[in-house]
Amino acid sequence: MVAVVVAALLDVTFGAAALPALKIVAPLLAFLAAALTLAGIVERSGLAERAAHAIAGSAHGRPLVLYGLVCGLCALLTAIFSLDGAVV
Repeated sequence: MVAVVVAALLDVTFGAAALPALKIVAPLLAFLAAALTLAGIVERSGLAERAAHAIAGSAHGRPLVLYGLVCGLCALLTAIFSLDGAVV
């Protein structure tokens, strides 16, 4: 996030208009802040750990089933939150 702000400041320093730079940077910063906040909330709630245990338990020790369940969950998260949100 700091890199984005520094890049925007350098852009403005070298003569770019501030408003177009702000229009580009502001939504990106808002998205990153929201995604990282959501990731922190999920981590503190233990939701990810409970989901991992549930998926591992559902696989019953079968690696291919576990792989399929993880891929399915990733596809679902990507469809709901977009690729960036699923990665976070």
